[in-house]
Amino acid sequence: MVQLFCTGQKPNSQLLAALYPESINANNGSVTVNRFLQIAKKPRPDSDESEIQLVDENIFVVGDTADAFGALQAGHTAWAQSRLAVRNIARLIEAEKPVKLRRKMDIEQLKWQDAKVPVQEELEKYTPPAPSIKVSLGLVSAPKHHVQLPV
Repeated sequence: MVQLFCTGQKPNSQLLAALYPESINANNGSVTVNRFLQIAKKPRPDSDESEIQLVDENIFVVGDTADAFGALQAGHTAWAQSRLAVRNIARLIEAEKPVKLRRKMDIEQLKWQDAKVPVQEELEKYTPPAPSIKVSLGLVSAPKHHVQLPV
């Protein structure tokens, strides 16, 4: 398992950009994801969410690196995204069915090829939480106050 730590306002997406350039937002380096937080292709500017295409079912992107449907870039948001990604990864593992690998390396031709194997297990969809502010009052607990911001 590879775990990339991304902190701050600039996404650490160079590795994913090298592997999946079609998923990277050139303006800010964020990575396009579908509602399950899996890496996806950037949709056309005039397209809607239903046209987002999965790139690799086994790669989940969370936190400031994920272009996650307007989610606030904050620790509690990244935490919620990572919990959902873990649940979805567990669902893929527990399905005990072949996982769809959208790309695989053809060793003889040294190029990527698509492979299609259906996944039967339903994954959990991500919805960004309401914006909130976390105020730490010590090392153990921190109250949260949710404020609905005008759109």
